[in-house]
Amino acid sequence: MTKLFVGNLPYKATEADVQAFFEEAGVHVDSINILRDRFSGEARGFGFVEINDDAVATHQRAAVASLHCLC
Repeated sequence: MTKLFVGNLPYKATEADVQAFFEEAGVHVDSINILRDRFSGEARGFGFVEINDDAVATHQRAAVASLHCLC
């Protein structure tokens, strides 16, 4: 399993938004966890995505690298 840190997310971002963003780049993620404030429930601007198949994750690193320059 490969777990990737995803930072600099908009505070209004949802798991569905992050999933759509990665799918547009051709990266299939198995789970998304956006960290939220425990009291307000607002996103904290970062999270993690998991890719369970390491062989697939290796091939998708190029696509993930291309996401670094998108804003």
